[in-house]
Amino acid sequence: MVIIWVMLSVAQSVLTLATIIQFVIMLINSGEPNKRLGDFGTDLGIWMAKAARYQTGASEVKPWPWTELDCTREFRPARAPRRMRMAPVSARTQNGRRR
Repeated sequence: MVIIWVMLSVAQSVLTLATIIQFVIMLINSGEPNKRLGDFGTDLGIWMAKAARYQTGASEVKPWPWTELDCTREFRPARAPRRMRMAPVSARTQNGRRR
């Protein structure tokens, strides 16, 4: 458990560094994130979640390197959900009532 605790501490530092790098990349690329760095962040987050569940006793499944590292595509939806656009409040209501 001490080894996993140390690995979680290192992973937190790596996540912070990856976040800073992704922020700089998005500034340079007009808001476009780096896909490979995003996938890395997803994998790292999945590992951190598995490690935290093991550390707290919520799961008996040990994280990598004791088990397989899960693949990113297993946890990513095939298609991102669309954002719904809503009409401005003034267009939806009139005197507190719906049109």
